[in-house]
Amino acid sequence: MGVIKFGILFFFCFLLEPTCDASNPIPSVHDNQVCELCDKYLTLAIDYLQNEDNQNAFVEALHMTCSQIPPLQKQADRYTQRFFTQVSLLKPHHICKSLNLCQPPLHSQGNCDACHDTVSQLLPKLKDPQTKLKIIRLLLKECKSLNNYQDKCKKMVFEYGPLMLADLENFLEKKDVCSILGVCPTHSFYVLPAALADS
Repeated sequence: MGVIKFGILFFFCFLLEPTCDASNPIPSVHDNQVCELCDKYLTLAIDYLQNEDNQNAFVEALHMTCSQIPPLQKQADRYTQRFFTQVSLLKPHHICKSLNLCQPPLHSQGNCDACHDTVSQLLPKLKDPQTKLKIIRLLLKECKSLNNYQDKCKKMVFEYGPLMLADLENFLEKKDVCSILGVCPTHSFYVLPAALADS
């Protein structure tokens, strides 16, 4: 009977897994320990359910219970086979991550701050027309190395260079590049200082 309870509990957890909201991780001081324990115990549970003797005991207990309601006996065989097939496909770490028990490693706050400082210093320079001109000149200089495509390259730089610089400036103002690059955690919000956003 304990096998049935364990199987039902495990199956219930498996069904709940997709409904978890990954955007709201469970905060924990010991995230790594929780993740490791989740992996360990799910691996044990999956191994237990994949053991042939345990599967036979599970099926036997299910048959005894379902024999009292004959239409359920055939369904029990079909669903039991599906259940064990699904169990064999389970990946413990994936389930633990889906349940928000495994958090990505915390990024160094110093690196995150340095990234935001760099973006803050880069934006005013990118807004400066002299800087834009220098970038266009550098791109044109690099076009010379393309031999046969030099003219096409220069045409593209003149046509798209200013647009790309404007898009880059807009992107840096509106997006948290440091989170996108993985330097900062994705849940941190960075607001561009008003002085930079208005300049």
